[in-house]
Amino acid sequence: MAADMMDAIVKSGVSPDQVVGQYVRMLRLLTDPESHPAVTRLLESSAFTGSDEPDFQFRFGLGRLLDGLAELISERSTP
Repeated sequence: MAADMMDAIVKSGVSPDQVVGQYVRMLRLLTDPESHPAVTRLLESSAFTGSDEPDFQFRFGLGRLLDGLAELISERSTP
């Protein structure tokens, strides 16, 4: 999704905030709270407001994966 968003930003020549705003409006039109409660909560949160620094989501996700691996290694190392 991030790659698609970046492609849209580059091709359209509009700001990242405008592309994200268009995406949020489209999601609101295509979803409703009863059928898609998680998407509705996401749209109501601040997840789409403001621009993230580059690679924030990647580093956040990688950190969570590494945390999980560290926990798994710790569990398996304990006698």
